[in-house]
Amino acid sequence: MRKMRVLVLSNGGPGIGGGHISRCVALATAFDAEGLQCRWMVNESALAMLPREALVETLPEAVLFASDAVGLVRKQRPDLIVVDSYVPELSFLRELRAVAPLCVIDDCRDRPVDEVASVLLNYNLGAEELGYGTSPERSLLGLRYALLRSVFADVARQSGEYVFLSAGSADVRSVTSTFLEWWRPTFPPLVAVLGPFVPPGERERARQHARFLSHARLLVAPEEYPRLLAGAGFVLCTSSVSAYEALALEKPLAVFQVASNQCRIGGLIEQRGLGKNLGEWGTFTGEDVARVLSRKWKKPDPSVNLNGAVEVARTVRAWLEDRH
Repeated sequence: MRKMRVLVLSNGGPGIGGGHISRCVALATAFDAEGLQCRWMVNESALAMLPREALVETLPEAVLFASDAVGLVRKQRPDLIVVDSYVPELSFLRELRAVAPLCVIDDCRDRPVDEVASVLLNYNLGAEELGYGTSPERSLLGLRYALLRSVFADVARQSGEYVFLSAGSADVRSVTSTFLEWWRPTFPPLVAVLGPFVPPGERERARQHARFLSHARLLVAPEEYPRLLAGAGFVLCTSSVSAYEALALEKPLAVFQVASNQCRIGGLIEQRGLGKNLGEWGTFTGEDVARVLSRKWKKPDPSVNLNGAVEVARTVRAWLEDRH
C-alpha cells in the first residue's frame, strides 16, 4: 500500500518573507513523521528555506498559483493539497479542490477561503473569532495548532541578559538597521538576526551600524537561531511566526508590524497580557523602545502549543484515513 501523498504549494522570497515557508516546513516534517510523503511546488526564491532532501518542483510566481499549474498538480496524484499563500484566487483553490482534498492555511480571513477548503487551518490568536463558516470538513483554529518547527520543542531554554531581534526573513522595511541606530550603550546586549531573504545592500548597511556597537552581534540566517532565541532574556520581533516561537518558549517580548496582516495579532498579544505591542513600523521611536527595555521583563503565561504541527498532522492523517 503506497504512502499517502501531500503536495504543498507555497511561496517566499525578498518581497514576501519566509513565514509561509517556515510553517509549511514544520507541517511537512510532522506529516513525514506520520508516514505521509510530502512534495513541494514553490517559487525559486523559496528554495533557500527548504530542507535539502525535499522533493521540489519550482515554478515562476506567475504560474505557481494559476490554472497553468493545475495540470502539474494532477500529475503528482496527491491525496491532500496544502496551500499557504495570500496570492491564489478562490477560483484557483476551487480547481485544486477538484483534484484532491484541500487544506488552506489562513491568517486573517481577508477572503472567504473557508468556502473552498476541505480543511481550514488558522493557528493565530483570535482565529476562533473571525467568523469562519461551517463549509470545511475540519476547522483547526487557535494556538493549539501552532505550526512551529520541531526544534523549538527540544531546544534548552535559558534566560540570558541579551535582547534577541528578528525583523523577519526579508526585513522589507529595513527595521534591523534602524534598531541598530537606536541601540544605546546603556541598552542590554543585542543579538540581531537578518533573515535569508535580506538583500546584500541591506545586510551591508546593517553591518556598518553594528560596527560601532561593542555590545551587539549581527548574524545572517544563523543555523543556531532556535538556540539564540531560547537563550534570550527579551525578544523584539514582528507579530508573525517569530512571535509565536518566542511565546512558545515563554519569552518576554515586544512586537511590531511591518505588514497589515500582522496588526491584529500584535494588538491581541498586548490585550491578552502576552507582551507589549509597539505598533506598526514608523509609528514608534527609539524612545519607545527604551521605555520598553527599562521595564521589568515579565515572562508570559504558557499559550502556544510547541507540538502544534504534530497535532495537525495526526488530526489530518486520521481524517484522510477515514475518507479513504
